[in-house]
Amino acid sequence: MSLCTTCHLLLRGHYGSEWRGTFDLRFRHHATRQDLQNSARLGCGICQIVFREVSRIDARDSKGRLVRELRGQIRRVASGKWESDPQEPLLRVGISRVPDISGIYSMEFRTTQSERVGTFVLNPVDNSTRRLRTTYATSTDSDEVFQLARDWLKQCTKFHHNCRVAHNTWYPRRLINIGTAFVHKSPDKKVYLVLTDPENKEGNNPSITGPYLTLSHCWGKSKPLRLHRGNVTEFTRGILIDQLPKTFRDAMQFTARLGIRYIWIDSLCIVQDDEIDWLHQSAQMDRVYSNSYCNLSATCATDSDQGLFTTREPYELWETDANLNTEGIPGRLMSLKDVVSRVKGVSDPVERCSVLDISFWERMVDKAPVNLRAWVLQERLLAPRILHFCQGQIAWECAELDAAESFPDGLTNFQLSAGAIVDGGRLKSLVPEIDGKRLRETRLKLPKGKPDPQPHLIPDIYTYELWKHVVEAYSTTALTKPGDKLIALSGIAKVMAGMLSARYVVGMWNTEHLASQLLWRVNEKYERGAFSYLSERPKEYRAPSFSWVAVDAETGITYGEVLDQENLLMEVTEVHVELKSRDDFGLVKSGFLDLTGRLRRIEMVELDQVTRYGWRLAKPSLPGSQRLFTNVYLDAPRSDTDIFEPGANLYCMPAAWSQRKNSSSKDLICLLLQQLDGNNYKRIGLAKVSAYDRGQNDVLSLIGDEPMLPPRPVTRTVRII
Repeated sequence: MSLCTTCHLLLRGHYGSEWRGTFDLRFRHHATRQDLQNSARLGCGICQIVFREVSRIDARDSKGRLVRELRGQIRRVASGKWESDPQEPLLRVGISRVPDISGIYSMEFRTTQSERVGTFVLNPVDNSTRRLRTTYATSTDSDEVFQLARDWLKQCTKFHHNCRVAHNTWYPRRLINIGTAFVHKSPDKKVYLVLTDPENKEGNNPSITGPYLTLSHCWGKSKPLRLHRGNVTEFTRGILIDQLPKTFRDAMQFTARLGIRYIWIDSLCIVQDDEIDWLHQSAQMDRVYSNSYCNLSATCATDSDQGLFTTREPYELWETDANLNTEGIPGRLMSLKDVVSRVKGVSDPVERCSVLDISFWERMVDKAPVNLRAWVLQERLLAPRILHFCQGQIAWECAELDAAESFPDGLTNFQLSAGAIVDGGRLKSLVPEIDGKRLRETRLKLPKGKPDPQPHLIPDIYTYELWKHVVEAYSTTALTKPGDKLIALSGIAKVMAGMLSARYVVGMWNTEHLASQLLWRVNEKYERGAFSYLSERPKEYRAPSFSWVAVDAETGITYGEVLDQENLLMEVTEVHVELKSRDDFGLVKSGFLDLTGRLRRIEMVELDQVTRYGWRLAKPSLPGSQRLFTNVYLDAPRSDTDIFEPGANLYCMPAAWSQRKNSSSKDLICLLLQQLDGNNYKRIGLAKVSAYDRGQNDVLSLIGDEPMLPPRPVTRTVRII
C-alpha cells in the first residue's frame, strides 16, 4: 500500500521534526482527526492502522477523552496559553532503533496525551531476494487464495522437520464423511456421520482410510446443529448440507477441494447431551487434533452462521514500503558506506524498509473472535498446522512458519513488552531448548551472550517457561461453561507432562518447584489512572484456592516463576487432589495443599479508586497504627467481599524472596490467606513488599502479637483448600 504525503515526508526527509529536550527523533504528524481520517480513506497503510486505533479509543473512552481535554485546557491556562494552540498536532511520532534486534527500527505514534495509538517495525529489505505477491481476488473463497493455502500445506508437509504429518493409524470415534456432497451436479447432497469404532453398534462401519481435517469455530448465541442421543442414527443416514450452518458448509467445501474425505467438528462428532461421551471425547482432544492433517479455523467469525470466507479490497494486502532516512536515529551504528558517503557529501543514509504494524498478528489472529475461546488455544497448539480464515485474508500457522497473504513468506511476531519491542516467537513452536530458552531470555531481558542466572536449572527451566507462557495465554480466554476450565487445557497438559515427567496438579506440576508455582497472581487492569481487578470465583467449585484454576480473570494471570530453593520461605509438605474421573488431567472434586511457613495476622483495607486495596499487620496493642502495604494482587475481590469486614481472620505468609532485575536487592513475596475453620485456609491473593520498604522486617518478625502463636519465631503448617 502507498503512504500519504505526511508519512512519506516524515520518513524520507524528517519533515515535522521537533526538539523535545532530548536527542530522540520526534515529529509532528497530522494536525487534526479529520486529516488523519482523510489520509486513511485515501489508502495510506500507516494512517489506516493509526486511525483505527484512535477510533477504538474514542469509542471506548469518550468520557475519559473529555476529561483529558479539560485537563489540557487547565494546563494551558496555568502556563498562560489561554487559547488552544492551533499548531498543536493530533499525533506525535518517534523513530528509534530497536535494541537487541539487529538492523530494525521502530515508529511509534502517540497522542498529545501520550497514549500509544500505533507502533510499527521498519525492517530493511533486500528486493533482490524478496518475493512480492500481487493480490487480485476480492474474496477469500477464490482460486487464488486456495492455491496459496495449498502451497503452504505442501511446503509444511514436505520440508518442515518440526511439523508432524499424521499417518492416521488412529482416528476419532466419529467423523463426518463429506462424500460427493460438494461435487458439481452430484445427486447426493448429504454428508454422513461415520463410526470408526468397529465394536460400536450405533451405525455403519465403513473402512476409514486417509487423512482428516478438524475445525475450530465459535458456537455463538445461535447454537449450531448438534449431535445428541436422539439423532445419532439419523446422522449416520445422512445430513442435508442445506441444514448445516454456513461455517460447516464452507469448511466441508474447502476440505473437498483439498481432496480430503473426512472432517471432525465438535458439535457433530460428540454427543452433546451425553456426559459420559462428552467426558470421554474431551479427554481425547490431544489425539483428535494432533492426528489431524490440518486444522481449519473460522478465525474472524463470531458464530457458525458467518462462514469462513470474507470479502476485501485486494490492494490493502499489498506491501507497504518506505524510504527511511536513518540520519540521527538514536542507537544507529554507521556503516563504512555511510562514513564514505558523508565524507564525499554524496547522499543521506537512506534505507528501503518494509513497514509492519506490530499489532498485525495479534489483531488478525491472536485476538480474533475464535482465539478468545479457551478451548481453541489447545486446538491451535495441538494441531500440526492451522489455516486461519481471518478478516480479509487467510493466515498460516505451524511450528516453523507464521504467514499471511500480506506476508506469504512469513513474518516475525514482534510484540510490545513493558514498552519495548521484542520477538514474541511462534505460539505453536514448543521446543524447550529453543522456544523455552528464547521466552526466558526475553522475559529476563538477558543481553545476547549473557549466561542464565540459574544455570543449574537448565534444561528443565525451559519447559517450565513454555508452560508459563501457555497458562498466561490461556488465562485470558473465555469459556461458555466455567466448569470446563481444566478439561479445555487437558490436551496440552498431557503433552507437557511428557516433557516434564511430572504429576499434574490442577494446572501446576508436583515437582520440587511446586512452591514457586504457587506464587501466581491475577493481573490488574490500569485504565484512566486507576487500577481494577476484573476477577472472580466461579459459582460452582472447580479447583482448590491454591491453584490459578480457581479464579476467572479477564486480564489473565502471571504464573509463578521458578525460584531457587534458598529463596523460598515456605515448604509444601503434602498435596492431594480428588478427581471426578480416571483422567489425571480432568475435572476435580476437591483438593488441598499443606504449607509450612510463618504466619502474621493482617487486615485488608479498601482504598481510593487509584490504588484500590492495601493491607497492614494487625496488632491489638496498636490498632490502626501499622504501616500500609499497597502492592497487592487480590485473587477475586468481586467474590471475596467478606475479606474487608471486621473479623475476617486474614493472615500473611512470607513465601519467597524475588530477585529484582538489575539489582542485588530482593522483594519479599507473601501469600495472603483467610482462615475458614480450624486449620483450613483459603488463598485470597499475593502481595509484594519492596526491597526499599523498611516494612520487610516487620512482616518477617514474630513478636507475639497473635494469640494463636507463642512469642517466639515459629513456623506453622496450614491446609489450603
